[in-house]
Order: sequence, then C-alpha cells, then structure tokens
Amino acid sequence: MKLNTKNMGFADKMLFILGLTLSGVIAFVLVVGVIVAVIKLYMDDKMRTVQVHSAPMLDDEQEPELIAAPFEQRLAEAVRHHEEAVAGNRDAVREANRVIGRLRLDHPGHPIVDAYHGSVMVLLARTMHDPMERRKWTRRGLKLLHEAAASSPQDRTIRMLRDTIASR
Repeated sequence: MKLNTKNMGFADKMLFILGLTLSGVIAFVLVVGVIVAVIKLYMDDKMRTVQVHSAPMLDDEQEPELIAAPFEQRLAEAVRHHEEAVAGNRDAVREANRVIGRLRLDHPGHPIVDAYHGSVMVLLARTMHDPMERRKWTRRGLKLLHEAAASSPQDRTIRMLRDTIASR
C-alpha cells in the first residue's frame, strides 16, 4: 500500500510523522525492556549459583559445638562429607564446602585441610551450569591441591586426592 502524501494537509502530515515517531519509540522501549529482563534473569541465575556454591561463613553463635570441637573431630566430619560428595550427594558437597571452609579459616596452613578444600571446590564445579564459573572453581581447587602437595610431599592422602581429581 502506497501512501499519497500530496493530498494530505500540513496537520495530517505532522500527525503521521508523530505517529511514526511514537511507534518507533514504543518499539525501542519494548526491545530495551526485553533485553533488560533477559540480563536480569541471567544475573539472578548467576547470583543464585554463587550463593549456592560459595561457602557461607559461620557466626560463632551459629554452631558453637562445631567450633569448640577439636581439630581432628572437625576434620573427620569434613572427610565424611567429602566422601558423601564424591559419591554424588550434592547436599554433601555444599556441607563439605561449609565445614572445610570454616576449618581452613580456624586452622590456616594445614595441607590436608587445603587438599580436601581443593577437592571439594572441584566437586562444586561439577555441579555448576556456567562454564566460566565451573572453570574458575576447578582452577582454584587444583591450585589448592597442588600447593598442599608441594607443602607436604610425603602425605599420601594429599597425593591421592590430587591424583584422583587431576585424572578426572
């Protein structure tokens, strides 16, 4: 359909131009709205992933019996969660990350704790959907495992953890 603007008056032409402009602005606003909504959904999903997979810090009032427990007992609990995580339990992965993360904060510099935390980080990466996040967590975990093995080269447990994770 061809529009004949020769027979239109000045007011009609102005209304026509105004209508075209408004429809263009409305279309632009709709496109921007869709883009913003998609970005918001992506960011919400990314934040949800970070919240689920990051190790929450414990307040001393939150679990006083865990914090008061001796190092060996806390390490045994962390190893138990780690074994459940290796078996495929996703909740155990998060719990192991929480327990081992707190143990690392309370007792820095223990190679065995660093090694288990590195292994748990790689297990966490296995559950992530975003490839970049997965890669970041895997690299962090492998770095911790390598550092633990370097600081305690005679510890067979650390070497076995690192070999198991690296072979996967």
